[in-house]
Amino acid sequence: ANMLENILTSQDCVTCKRCCKFEPDELIDAPTFTVEEMEYSKRINDRATFTAIGNIYQINLERWKEKYICPFLIETGCQLGDMRPFDCKSWPFYLMKKQGNYIIALSQDCPVVLKKYLNYHTVDIQQEFISQCYEIISKYPEMITEYNREMPILYVFD
Repeated sequence: ANMLENILTSQDCVTCKRCCKFEPDELIDAPTFTVEEMEYSKRINDRATFTAIGNIYQINLERWKEKYICPFLIETGCQLGDMRPFDCKSWPFYLMKKQGNYIIALSQDCPVVLKKYLNYHTVDIQQEFISQCYEIISKYPEMITEYNREMPILYVFD
């Protein structure tokens, strides 16, 4: 089950896959994996390579036309399915740090969310998702990047 099903359905995503493709200036946003997720994903696709950052692993994206794509992206979607890492499951939200505070920001790159929520203030962030963010903050703080471009901030952690 997708923790953001109230916002995006798997049907919404299957035809788009925009979040699995990256511009050259977005490589910092390549998903990060825990050691368990990385080991699992290498069993699914042994071509995938990672770069260690502390005790997490960032996927090395593959060159594709003038962009980069995730090596787990296949015709039908993501090879990892429900075993996708937090960065992927939480898209189009970013758990980030801004001026010492943890925040949830909304990507401006998801066409479905932009169409559904002309006013992003109406996006309902569920408690379950906030709890999962707290878990990442406590267990894997190095997964959380600095707020690095203008995106609406939906939630600030106290």
